[in-house]
Amino acid sequence: MTSVRGPANVEVIGKIETLFENIADSLLREEELSIPLRHKKIQSISIDGADAELSTEFTKVSFPAKTPREAWRFTVLIRILELMHEALCDNSVVSKRNIYYKDPALFKTQAVVDRYVDIFAYTFGVQRAALNVVGPPRSSSR
Repeated sequence: MTSVRGPANVEVIGKIETLFENIADSLLREEELSIPLRHKKIQSISIDGADAELSTEFTKVSFPAKTPREAWRFTVLIRILELMHEALCDNSVVSKRNIYYKDPALFKTQAVVDRYVDIFAYTFGVQRAALNVVGPPRSSSR
């Protein structure tokens, strides 16, 4: 699959590269690094679902990590950013499923990739398509 790189894609490439530069600078200076990520959170839902409220929640991924889980989260974050950056620079489209199969031992489940791709889109303020990442193909009814 291919995609036409538009202004949003160039902007996203810049955001990813800036994040990589900040990570490299922190490592070189041996400073602790904290990467803020934004994601949607449902605050409350009525019984019929009509009164759902969305809010923004922030999560930080730190390096060096204090726990094995934090180290894993940082590694997952870097790997997904790397694969999205590659797709954007190559002007190609990658599926979330394809990202998962690049390193299933690291990601553990498809849901991990799905969640982080959505978090990156929300953090960068773009639609998932601007990351050159697509979801699973929709099945058509016959």
